[in-house]
Amino acid sequence: MPISIVMPTYNRRPLLEQAVQSVLDQTYGDWELLISDDGSTDDTHEYLASLKDPRIKYFLQREKLGQFGNFNFLIARASHEIVQILCDDDYFAGPDSLAKLTDLWKGLGPEVGFLRENHDISHAGCSLTRFEREVLPERIEASESDLFFLVFGCIPGNISNVSLRTEAFRETAGFR
Repeated sequence: MPISIVMPTYNRRPLLEQAVQSVLDQTYGDWELLISDDGSTDDTHEYLASLKDPRIKYFLQREKLGQFGNFNFLIARASHEIVQILCDDDYFAGPDSLAKLTDLWKGLGPEVGFLRENHDISHAGCSLTRFEREVLPERIEASESDLFFLVFGCIPGNISNVSLRTEAFRETAGFR
């Protein structure tokens, strides 16, 4: 199962390099990495231009889109059924991260449009996050999502924990 990884960036060259390297280090190789540089003024553009892996495509924005505008821009260009969000200040925890993620998606039915992974209770710094992990069901039905969002706020936590079906995202018209 091929996967598209989307990464907006702005003036984060040292962190960006670590994030990109974590993708290059993956044992699972059927991916594309789409990076949108939101007009960085540091040497981000030079770094991105130096990347020679054909699975990496980058776009230089002439006009600022912001983080979520860049997500919309990148996901619109994703070639694969599944998109993994990876922010420029995050990285895959291990070389088998994508392999595990694609295995999870292979076991899910088409009704699942969104997956949060790597939201481990051992990283929970506050009691609300621990409570969330205790009471949230493994699968949240659409009819329950507003209630859970009201109680817990941003359920995914770090957006780099999120992967989604490309078509489902496009059908919702993206982030607003």
